[in-house]
Amino acid sequence: MSEPMSPNAFRNLMWFPALALALAFAPLAHASGGGKKAAPAANPVSPQQKRITSSENYVAVPGLIAAIAVNYRFSGLLQVEAGLDIPDAKARTRAGQSMPRLRDSMRTAVADYVGNFYTAGTAPDPAQIKRRLQNAVDAILGPKIATVTLAVVMIQPGRQ
Repeated sequence: MSEPMSPNAFRNLMWFPALALALAFAPLAHASGGGKKAAPAANPVSPQQKRITSSENYVAVPGLIAAIAVNYRFSGLLQVEAGLDIPDAKARTRAGQSMPRLRDSMRTAVADYVGNFYTAGTAPDPAQIKRRLQNAVDAILGPKIATVTLAVVMIQPGRQ
């Protein structure tokens, strides 16, 4: 029978799993560029952007959805597909970096419209939705930096 390993011998073997992992993942790191940062694309275009317009100034903001409730029950969804027209390239870059804040602010504006001004069973008011979205964007980017454009404003009714 063999003797139990001393604590020092165990410490000397601890580097072995780390070395094995490093050697196992070295080919993957090399294949992916070896840790070098790739140059960012000048203006990445999402499929939604390409489908709506070919303008470089357009930044899509898809998926602004708010639930419609009647008597505390789900009645449907208001779906808004919007975009931002931003002529200045630096402002477009800043908008891309601020996109999580912009989306949150715009979703809040749509939810506020549904909760306080929309009456279930009627047509939504695109002018009021656009005005609310423009105010939300101006609060993040500043006034007259971006113009909100609406692509879709639709109601999806819930189950009866």
